[in-house]
Amino acid sequence: QRRRRMSKTVTEGKKVNASCMDYMHMEMVNLMSRRAGVTDEVVCGQLERLGFQVGQRLIEILSKDRPTPFDCPDVDVIKFICTDFWKEVFSKPIDNLRTNHKGVFALTDLKFKWLKHLSSTGGPNEKVHRYLSYPCGLIKGALHSFGRTCKVSAEFTTQCTFTISIERDS
Repeated sequence: QRRRRMSKTVTEGKKVNASCMDYMHMEMVNLMSRRAGVTDEVVCGQLERLGFQVGQRLIEILSKDRPTPFDCPDVDVIKFICTDFWKEVFSKPIDNLRTNHKGVFALTDLKFKWLKHLSSTGGPNEKVHRYLSYPCGLIKGALHSFGRTCKVSAEFTTQCTFTISIERDS
């Protein structure tokens, strides 16, 4: 009985403080970037793979307690990512979702908090793609859990836009 009660309190209602998560993401990118002789491409690949694994695990956790759109059209899966998944990770839903109805979706976050520490002065930060690799992996891993193979890219100007291209089976 006690073990059952303990496991409930560990998995229910426990969340990581947002500032701790922000700092962890920033330090994860910095740590991988500081390795000697490692190229941007390698750093981004490692961060994306790590995000992919975490995205898959998050969907496993989210699908335990609520209905998830496993056997639904792509647009319903993307809507789940924009609302439930994004709220779980960033404590707010995505700000805008656009699609061409051919498997390409653009998710816009007007205030993407994992980039708020980057300087907005002096032009665009050339290392911003490193900070976007992990969340791209999160999305890719989450969609993989729903049986969707996709490509995810991100762009940051004054807002952050994630472009998802779901690959069609031939």
